Amino acid sequence: LFYLGDIYMNTGRWAEAEACNMEQYRLACETGNRMGISFAIGDRGLIYYGQGRYREAIECYLEKLEISESMGDFYNVYEALDNVGVAHEELGELAKALEFYQRAEAHTRRHQVQHYLGKSLYLKARCLLGLGDTRRSSQALAEALEIARDIGDLELEIHGFLVEAKLAAKDDKDKAVAMFGVLLDKVEDDEVRAEAHSELFRLTGDPEHKA
Repeated sequence: LFYLGDIYMNTGRWAEAEACNMEQYRLACETGNRMGISFAIGDRGLIYYGQGRYREAIECYLEKLEISESMGDFYNVYEALDNVGVAHEELGELAKALEFYQRAEAHTRRHQVQHYLGKSLYLKARCLLGLGDTRRSSQALAEALEIARDIGDLELEIHGFLVEAKLAAKDDKDKAVAMFGVLLDKVEDDEVRAEAHSELFRLTGDPEHKA
């Protein structure tokens, strides 16, 4: 049910995803499977998030966080913290998002899990940039990129480079334009490419990037 629900969710079949999720939750409750309950509630949050129902998603993530913390479940505590932060970011509540990214950072430092620490630092850097705190954003991003290179996490390195280019745009437009150009030359990820084109349109006004 968990994986079937994910398939429905990832193909935008929301009603079917919710039906799978509710049955998964019912079975987990019936059997007293707390891990299953945590998974079901977390996935329900993802279903709501995918539909733009961010407040409902946050409620689910917070419930998952409470269960995961009581179980000492490292990964699901981390995932819940980051997901709450991302949902608050979507709502434009950057200060609140930052609070959860910092909690995720502290959690992953405490357990010394570099991959998730790097991601939390990247999200923190992105959020701080949105808040206009370029100094702290640069510091968090530098550590995130160092981790990404140390462990060979190419996806984190690419997304980090995107934030690095946005930071460069604050002081050196030409450098930023060159960095976004590098991303377009080397990266196939549609989301990253779209964001690079958007930034280039903002910086240059070149209509080639608008579409």
